[in-house]
Amino acid sequence: MIRDAVMKTKCDDFVAWRDAAYSVITHIPCVTVGIRIVLQDLYIASLRSLTHDAYRLLKEKDIECVVVYSEFTEFGFDVRKMLSMFDDDAMLVVDEPYVPSIPLDVFVQIHRWRTKERRVCVACDTDGLTVSGLLVARYLSLITKFCQSETMKAMKIIHRSFVPEPEAERDFVDNELLEEQQKQLALQVVTSGSMNAFDRRMLNNVLVEPLAHP
Repeated sequence: MIRDAVMKTKCDDFVAWRDAAYSVITHIPCVTVGIRIVLQDLYIASLRSLTHDAYRLLKEKDIECVVVYSEFTEFGFDVRKMLSMFDDDAMLVVDEPYVPSIPLDVFVQIHRWRTKERRVCVACDTDGLTVSGLLVARYLSLITKFCQSETMKAMKIIHRSFVPEPEAERDFVDNELLEEQQKQLALQVVTSGSMNAFDRRMLNNVLVEPLAHP
């Protein structure tokens, strides 16, 4: 019941936030949005999974830019020091008290990186995929005509492209992901066909004037 109440509040907050932000987004100068930048090279993760095994996933996927939603910054946790391989131009640290208060500039920067075909990962230092997934879902809802409930379906596809496949997935999940993440990972079976179908749907529903370079 508590979880349901929290999720309803998040959804209500999102509707209010999106209504205010949507008109601003559509006035940003446009660039052609191709299928390559809808879901490709966009990842979500827990900070723990990024630092696991000497930053193995970051190296394997050659991640170029990161956004970290940090809930421990006020307690002295230094995310930038932990991910010192990323300079200020390739890293954003978000420490807003709740996701709907995240500045629009964060989403604009994510899209600027992606229009340059940079590989971007969004992570959270506490609960793994819940916050990072919600943040990316909001980003996708801003560059497309999909609502949050639709863009959340993309989170499974995005995360699955990051977790080692196929033989290492079970060991990775057992050892590195929280119980909640295991549940999310098992929500649906994603095939190359369903990924391509979702890419086509996203592409067919992009805004006339999507996010782009200023």
